[in-house]
Amino acid sequence: MKSEIEGLVQVVNALDCRERGARWFLESLEPQLLALPNRLALDNANTPEELAECFAKLEYGVQRRRVELCITAESSHTVEVQTLACTLGGLFHEVRFLLRLRVELSEMEAYVNDICLPWETLITTGIRVSIRKRMMG
Repeated sequence: MKSEIEGLVQVVNALDCRERGARWFLESLEPQLLALPNRLALDNANTPEELAECFAKLEYGVQRRRVELCITAESSHTVEVQTLACTLGGLFHEVRFLLRLRVELSEMEAYVNDICLPWETLITTGIRVSIRKRMMG
């Protein structure tokens, strides 16, 4: 295993040689690979809603859920989706990515049975979710 100083020397040498591929460089350091205790261990959480999704997956596990979803953003889509999300926020992020929607979570609200619920709300198979533009007022 290399020390921090040895690694720094290699960084300087790589930059001097104009080697810019980060992955190649990191692999050249011969890092010690670690087995993940849980495949969700490296999930990213930058917002409270993403953190709630990560904790829900750790607590309840990852399983497919069938959800009827109506999303009104740039256009209106009603679809039945199979999701791995555990929360309404996770469902939004998953669907936003799949549909390439250019809206942020803060611009939207989630409804289950016409009741506006927080993004951290857990979802279950068979529910009907409506994600709509937030009403400004």
